[in-house]
Amino acid sequence: MAATRDPVIPTVPSPANSFADTPLYPHERENCFTDAYGRTIILRGLNVGGCSKVPSVTRTKRRIPTGKEVDEETVSYSGRPFKSVEEAVEWWRRLRMWGVGVIRWVITWEAVEPKEMGKYDEEYIEYVVAVLQKAGEAGLKVFVDVHQDCWSRFSGGSGAPAWTFTKAGIDPSTFHSTYTAALLPPHPLTVTESTLVAPYIFSEHHLPSHQTGLSLPSSHLWATNYTKFSCATMFTLFWAGSTFAPKATVKTEGVERNVGDVLQEAYINAFKYVAKRLAHLDCILGWDAMNEPHPGYVGTPSLKKWNQNTELHLGVMPNAVQGMVLASGGDDNPEPPNLKLPIYHRSWPGPSSTTTNVNYSLKDGARVWTAPGKDIWRNEGVWWWDQKSKDGYAFKNNYFTKDPKTGKKIEFERDFYEPFLRRFLAAVAEGRDAGLRKLGLLSHAGAGKWSFIEPVPNGGPPTWIEDDSRAPYRATTGGGSGVCYAPHWYDLRACFEKQLSYTLSFDVGALALGSRNFYLHSYFGRFGLLGNYTSQFARLVSRLKVFRKSGLPTPVLVGETGIPFDINDFEAYKTGDVHWQLVMLDSVTGAMERVAKGTLNWTLWNFTSENYVTATGEGAALSGANKEIESGDGWNSEDFSLVSRDHAMTEVPYPGGKQSLRPHPAPEPNNLGTPLTRAHKFEDLYIGARCTGAWIRPYATKIAGVVVSSAFTLGNIDNGNRECWGGRWAMKYHTSTPHEGAPEITRTTEIFLPAYHFGGEVWSLNINLTRSPAGVTSRTTFLITESNISGMTSLPTKTGGAAEELIWRYNEALQTLVLIHSPTLSGVLVEVSAEVGVEEDQTAVGRAVRGLVGSVGGMVFFYIIACVIAVLLGSWYMDKTIELRRTEEYGDWRKVR
Repeated sequence: MAATRDPVIPTVPSPANSFADTPLYPHERENCFTDAYGRTIILRGLNVGGCSKVPSVTRTKRRIPTGKEVDEETVSYSGRPFKSVEEAVEWWRRLRMWGVGVIRWVITWEAVEPKEMGKYDEEYIEYVVAVLQKAGEAGLKVFVDVHQDCWSRFSGGSGAPAWTFTKAGIDPSTFHSTYTAALLPPHPLTVTESTLVAPYIFSEHHLPSHQTGLSLPSSHLWATNYTKFSCATMFTLFWAGSTFAPKATVKTEGVERNVGDVLQEAYINAFKYVAKRLAHLDCILGWDAMNEPHPGYVGTPSLKKWNQNTELHLGVMPNAVQGMVLASGGDDNPEPPNLKLPIYHRSWPGPSSTTTNVNYSLKDGARVWTAPGKDIWRNEGVWWWDQKSKDGYAFKNNYFTKDPKTGKKIEFERDFYEPFLRRFLAAVAEGRDAGLRKLGLLSHAGAGKWSFIEPVPNGGPPTWIEDDSRAPYRATTGGGSGVCYAPHWYDLRACFEKQLSYTLSFDVGALALGSRNFYLHSYFGRFGLLGNYTSQFARLVSRLKVFRKSGLPTPVLVGETGIPFDINDFEAYKTGDVHWQLVMLDSVTGAMERVAKGTLNWTLWNFTSENYVTATGEGAALSGANKEIESGDGWNSEDFSLVSRDHAMTEVPYPGGKQSLRPHPAPEPNNLGTPLTRAHKFEDLYIGARCTGAWIRPYATKIAGVVVSSAFTLGNIDNGNRECWGGRWAMKYHTSTPHEGAPEITRTTEIFLPAYHFGGEVWSLNINLTRSPAGVTSRTTFLITESNISGMTSLPTKTGGAAEELIWRYNEALQTLVLIHSPTLSGVLVEVSAEVGVEEDQTAVGRAVRGLVGSVGGMVFFYIIACVIAVLLGSWYMDKTIELRRTEEYGDWRKVR
C-alpha cells in the first residue's frame, strides 16, 4: 500500500516518548522497566555526545620537574556537546521529535576535576546542571555515564585528568617516543613536531603515521593502548594499588597513602559532588559508574604475552614486561639492552599477525617515570635488571594473578570491580541526599537511584548480589530506583576493518566462545546479517542470568552500539550511496528489537552535532583516494555520529555556513542510486540526521500489559526503484489487569509512529484480540486516511455481559498511536501492526514467496559455499588457537575499531 496525502508536519514532541511525569522501577515479573502506573516501559535513545570526550584547549608553556618545557593547558569542557544551553534546548526538542526517550550523558573525570585534586570546575558543572534540567523539561530521562577510554586522553583515550599521572610519578610527555602509548599527533603534551616520529606507531607500514582526530584513514585503532604501559599501569594502581604496589605512596593532607587508594577516592568524591549538584533533577535516572572498565595488569597470566584473542594487536605492541622496561629508560643500568618490539598488521582469518620488529635502544630512550627511583614496578620486584638473562632483565611472570601477601588467586570482578561499584554508588546516593537537604527538598524527590552496571570488556558480567536476598526495593524518588544490566556491543569485523559486506558474515561471538562449526555460525545475505546480529544480541542478553543469579526482574539496556559511517573506503562520502550504512544500522536496531521479547532498551553511540567531513583535491567530493577525505566525530578517527554536518548522508543538511568543508558540492544521499528525499516533506524536522529511516523507528514506549514480541521491518531497503522508508511494525502483548478504580492511564498503551515513515501516508492498522483458553478472537483492519482519527474494536460478549473493547486514537501531528483497553478486556492477547509504504512484493504474500525461493534455490547455493568454506577453514582452526576471539560486548569492539 503506497498512497499519499499532504502530511501534517509535527511541531511539538510526541507524548509517547515523554517520561517527565513518572519515576521508573523494575517490572514486577519481567526484565524491563515499569512506570508508576504499572506499564511496561521501553527506553530508546542516544549517547550525548561523542565530542564530550575532548575539551576546548588553550596552551601556555611551563617546565615540568624533569626540566623540560612543555605545553600547559587551560582545559574547559563547557560547551561540550552543546555550545550553549539554548542550543541544547533546540536539540533536546528535536531529538524528542525523533523518538528519543533516554539520554546517556557522557561526562569525564577530567571535565569535573581538570587541574588539581579536589578542585572542581564549577563553570562546567553549572553548565551540565542547566543542560540536563532542560533535558528533563523536554520530557527526557537521563543517566550519567562516567566515561573513559584507555584511562585518559593523555594515554590515547579519554577520561582522567593529567594530574593523575603526576600522582603516580609518571611523565605523559614521554609516552609517544617510548611506545608506552599510541597517540594521535599533534598531542597536547608534545614539545616539537620531531617528537611525533615513531615508525609504525599507528599500524600498517604503508599508511601515514601522521594522522588527525578525523578518520584518515581507519588505521589508528586507539584501543591498542589498553595494553600499553601508561594505561595498564594507571588502571592497575586505581583498582589494586594497595595489593600490587603497596610501596607506591603519596602524601595527602600530611598522611602517606597508597596512590591507588588516593586516585579511587578522588574519582568517587568528584562524582559524589556532581551527584549533589544534580540532586534536584528528577529526570536523572542514575549512574553508570565507569564506561568499559579495564583491569590493567590485574589477572594477567603472563607478562611475556598479551592475549591476542582478547586484546587488540596492531602497530608496535610491547608485551607487559617490555612496557615496564621501556618506561625505565634504562635507569641504573650502564649498558641497557636493546628491545625488539613486534609490529602487528591486519590479517585474516586472524585479526593481526607480526613479521617485523622495531629495534629500540634503551640507551637513547626517555624515562617515563618523573625521577630516578620512582619506578613502581621495579620497586615492587615485578622486574629487575639481570645481565645473565638473554633479554638483560628478569621478572615475575604471574605476579598479577595472586595476592602477593596471601597467595590467594585474584578474581578482578569479585575482588576489585564489584567493591568499587558499591563504593561509588553509595557515594553518589549520599551526594544526592546531601544535595536535597541543602535545597530543603524531601528525600523522595529529585534524582533517581538507578545503577547501570557494565560488564568488564572481554570478561563476564559481575555477579550482583546486593539486595538480592529480598524482594525488589523501590526507593521513592523522582527518578525511581533499581539495577539495570548495561552491556555494550559492536560488530567486530566492521569496526576493525571499516568494511561491511552481507554476502557472508560470521557470528564472531560464537567463534570467540570456542565453536569450530563455521557452517552453523555463517550467515548469508542481508537477512543473514540480521540473523547474525540477532543471535549475538540474544547471547548478550542471556548473560543476565549470571549478572543477577537471584532471578529478580532486571531490565537490560545496551549502553553503546552503533555503526562506523566511514565503512567501505568512504564510498558514501564520494557517491552519496548509503546502502551499506542503512543495511548495517537497520540490522543492528532490528536485531535488538527481536530479542528480550522486544523490550530491549538501548542508547546508540552517538550524537555529535559537530561531526563533519573535509575533502581536498580535484574530484574529492565524488571520487579519489582515501587521503582526500577525512570524516568523523573529532576523536581518535571515529565516525559514529547519527547526525552530521556533511550533506552526503543527510537528506536535510545543515544551513550552508555550518556544513562540512568541501571544495565541491557533496553528493546527494541515495540508496542504490535512488535519491533519498523523504525527509524534505517535513521541512527542517530531520535536519542533520543520517540514515534516518534505519534508526528513527516506530516502537511502543509505554505498554499496558506484558510484551510478547515487538519489531519493525524497514521497507524498500533493497528496492532500487523507491525510497527506503516505511515498512511493517508489529507488537503482541497481554493486556494488564488494573485494580478496581484504577485510572485510565493504567490501561493506556502509547506508540511512537515517526512522521518519516507514516506522515502524509495512507496506511493500515491491524488489531487482533484473542482471549484464551476460550479462543474467542476478533480481527479488524482499519485504513488510516486522516491525520487525526480514532476507532474501536471489541471481543464478542455474552448477552448482557460487559463490553470488552479496545479504543484506538491516532494523531499524526503528535506522531502517536494510543490504545486503551476497557477494564473488562484484561489478560487478552493484543496483536497490533501498522503497515505503510510497502510494495506488493513486500506484503505478507510477497514475503512468503521470497522466503520460499530463498529456502530452496538460495539455501542450496549457500550450502555448497558453506561446505567449501568449512572444509578450508575448519581444519585450520581445529589445530590452531582461534585468533579471532572476542566476546560481543562493546568494549571488545572498541578494541578493534
